[in-house]
Amino acid sequence: MELDKLRVLQIVRGLDIGGDSGGAERFGVELARALNRMDNFEVMICAFFELGTKTEVYWRDLLAREGIETFFATQWGGYHNLSNYLKGLRTLLKRLGSRHVDICHSHFQLGSLTALYLKMSGRARRAVRTAHISKEWNLGKYSWWLNNIFIKYLFPVLLDAEVGVSQALVDYLSCHPGARLAQRKPRLIYNAVFLSEIEVNDNEFLFFQMKHRNGFLVGSVGRLTTQKGFTYLLEAVPQVLNSFPDVHFVIIGEGELRAELEEQSRRIGIEDRVMFLGSRTDVPSLLRQMDLFVLPSLWEGLPTVIMEAMACGVPVIATDIPGTNEIVQDGITGWLVPEKNPDRIAEAIIFALDNHQARERVCQNAKKNLNRYSIEEVARQYSDLYKELMH
Repeated sequence: MELDKLRVLQIVRGLDIGGDSGGAERFGVELARALNRMDNFEVMICAFFELGTKTEVYWRDLLAREGIETFFATQWGGYHNLSNYLKGLRTLLKRLGSRHVDICHSHFQLGSLTALYLKMSGRARRAVRTAHISKEWNLGKYSWWLNNIFIKYLFPVLLDAEVGVSQALVDYLSCHPGARLAQRKPRLIYNAVFLSEIEVNDNEFLFFQMKHRNGFLVGSVGRLTTQKGFTYLLEAVPQVLNSFPDVHFVIIGEGELRAELEEQSRRIGIEDRVMFLGSRTDVPSLLRQMDLFVLPSLWEGLPTVIMEAMACGVPVIATDIPGTNEIVQDGITGWLVPEKNPDRIAEAIIFALDNHQARERVCQNAKKNLNRYSIEEVARQYSDLYKELMH
């Protein structure tokens, strides 16, 4: 079958990337951008929930300049808000009008439900979802039912393909009863690393760098949520300062735990050593200023920010959890520590800062392994999957 241009709709949770939205949303946007650069795709993005932030404006304007139709479905109305979801679904259908899509590709749970509806109603020919984490629909009183009905049964049976961003996630998806019933194996397509060309333009941060240029800078990036484990990084800071009094820490990201984490910093007396920068659009430039990157997550799918740090030449310390340990090989491309363990985090930071040659070695090894994570390679794999599904 000879295919014309395929119309692909990417559905992500939102565009407040680095704030309410994270790596899954960033990946969906970057995949759309990469597909848009190919000759055989017409790409649209539905960012389902709008919050009204400056970050959303930045991404919406960037996508508009690249000719990618992008729209919001509804305002964020809280978890398990059925009426708000239905409002968003109606907006999406109205925006599509008489147009049909060839591939509807979702990157979050309600988006997958939407993709399934578009397929069942004849508005989309094929429906695909990418699972970015294993802990799906884990909030609210309905989570048990949602996980058991949709995640374990309906999605594997009724969607045309499920993709996991790490081998650990593919193994998780393969164990679902629906996957065995459908006799269709989930696909493994790794997330991609993407580096913006935006340079540092924040005078406050530049001043911070100049003021502390004689000490080490240890940084982290992620949404300020329980998942990212930042409380354990803060608990490790006093031990690090005992060995390296001139170390400063910077945390980039926004989230519901920001006030709590800032209070924790004050309570343990490290508020003058930890800077919370909030959500940023120039993360790669900020990464390049760091001497060490630490990601203390409790669970992940495939954390692309680790790949970004590696691409920027920053040595990485991360928790030994599924997904992350597919990128970081302990002592080779970075260092792995147990989750929820401030003492081991502190020991790893002290070791890394005290061993310049070890930092150089892991950086060189990490960069060699990044080719398979390029957005061009990952987009090619999704392109192949889409074309296969359309035959």
